[in-house]
Amino acid sequence: MRAEEAVAGLWSLAGGDRVALGQLVLTGAEPALPSSFRLGTVAQAAIAASGLAVAELRHAAGFPRQGVNVDMRHAAIEFQSERHLRVDGAGAPPGDPLMGLYRTRDGYVRIHTNFAHHRERVLALLGCAPTREAVATALAARDAVAFETEAHAAGAVVSALRDAETWAVHPQAQALATLAVLTIERIGDAPARPLPRGARPLEGITAVDLTRVIAGPVAGRTLAAHGADVRLITAPRLRQIDSLLPDTARGKRVVNADLAMSEGREKLAALIRGRIS
Repeated sequence: MRAEEAVAGLWSLAGGDRVALGQLVLTGAEPALPSSFRLGTVAQAAIAASGLAVAELRHAAGFPRQGVNVDMRHAAIEFQSERHLRVDGAGAPPGDPLMGLYRTRDGYVRIHTNFAHHRERVLALLGCAPTREAVATALAARDAVAFETEAHAAGAVVSALRDAETWAVHPQAQALATLAVLTIERIGDAPARPLPRGARPLEGITAVDLTRVIAGPVAGRTLAAHGADVRLITAPRLRQIDSLLPDTARGKRVVNADLAMSEGREKLAALIRGRIS
């Protein structure tokens, strides 16, 4: 599938005006990243669709339609932005050294150890020292799918690698195949508000970011990139992946509010009502 087709599909699912697609200019071609998947197409289509949505919101506020140009190589770089961000000249701190891909007796598994509790659970299952060499030796004596199942039961995060044919008949793949790529759910009604008319398309909109790790924080970061005032809600007790925070928190303001405490919930409610600047 070409990136233009991917954007058109997303745009249709979102109920967008097809006239807006005429404002889109996509450049570049695969391969953009070393992968068996068309990651450049995914990156370009996702960024183009979000940019087009913001441009259409701007148009609905009374401004002329504007073009949206996305180069595939630039989109691929943004999808790896945590590797390129520099703070005071330094890159992001590295992730946990144990995380990654390992050979097993009959294939491969990828283990996630960036959260300390996930790391500890994997090491407990393997009964080995906390080094890549020890983990590799222990996994070489395990079967991939069996260890994935064992890890899931123990609350660890491990994925066995499967080829396309094996994955296609897996119950999880079949369940995912029934879901739309994009859904928008209306959860209630509220009084109408005028669309923003600031210098940037989303200026004047406040968004509350209650998410962590990658997908949700990147969505909030996208809103901030287009001018929204994004408040990242966090608390010292919450586990974070420090190597990702400098990048996913770009453009946001941090609000410490522990939602397990009544004071934190009251602070969040006041923020939503616009009583905290």
